[in-house]
Amino acid sequence: MKMNGILPLYKPPGCTSHDMVVWARRTLGEKKIGHAGTLDPGVSGVLPLCIGKATRLTEYLHQWPKEYDGEMVLGMTTDTLDGDGRITAEVPVQALDESQVAAVFQAFTGEIEQEPPLYSAVKVRGKKLYQYARENVDVSVPKRRVTIHALRLLGMERRGKTVAIQFNVVCSTGTYIRSLCRDIGRELGYPAYMSQLERIRSGPFTLRDCWRQDQVEEAVAAGEVHRLLHPLDAALVHLPVLTLEPAVAQRLSHGQTLRLDPAGFPPGQYPDGTYRVYRANNGEKQLIATAVLRREASFLTVKPEKVLQAG
Repeated sequence: MKMNGILPLYKPPGCTSHDMVVWARRTLGEKKIGHAGTLDPGVSGVLPLCIGKATRLTEYLHQWPKEYDGEMVLGMTTDTLDGDGRITAEVPVQALDESQVAAVFQAFTGEIEQEPPLYSAVKVRGKKLYQYARENVDVSVPKRRVTIHALRLLGMERRGKTVAIQFNVVCSTGTYIRSLCRDIGRELGYPAYMSQLERIRSGPFTLRDCWRQDQVEEAVAAGEVHRLLHPLDAALVHLPVLTLEPAVAQRLSHGQTLRLDPAGFPPGQYPDGTYRVYRANNGEKQLIATAVLRREASFLTVKPEKVLQAG
């Protein structure tokens, strides 16, 4: 029986996100598996694995914010902006209190411009940045706009000439926490690097939803792995619902764009946008697609985006 669903997996530090995908393919006997958001090797936490038809929904999981608990060290930095790199600068930290740090955190909340780390997989002219770094080739790193939804100070402690700052951050997909730590350090007047990081939420999934590798292996051995999977629409719960009668739903599931009478779809209840679409079936609902609803002069259109259940 083919597997379709989302497996929230706990990724331990010391392996890549791709390593986890390779392990899952081998353990579950499924080739069609991908993850919904890369974690660096040294980072732990929530790694949603999309299996079967769920691989088509990763873009919707990327629309969700991600949440991390982390630690940065102020007074020192490395070439990789984490604890695995070579120390490139050290400046003893003078007197520093929490109010100073909290003020800088506030300045970094909202939409900000960020330069990705040189040691990252961002591509420039068809080549990943870390390849330029390893070859000692100078390259202009393109900046990007990201959103920091929330940034909270959890604690501070002095460690010799440095200060460790613990924090919680909620951010948009594509945010580099290593860059955030570097930039916060600069604003405070010191070099800085990210010393620890754990993703505690990715989309609708938190650490409490995650399964460890040994738990997945036990479920496979017991023939109960399906109970670990979340349904496809778990990736879509941030989208509004559109329910269609079977005959109309069938046309959509065949890839047709629908033209519907707007009278049955009040604008206040059904604004333009992307919907998760269900087929009404004897009092039950079956997810069939995601679709974009648009209002025209005398009708509305429903155009399928991802068809998940044909026929």
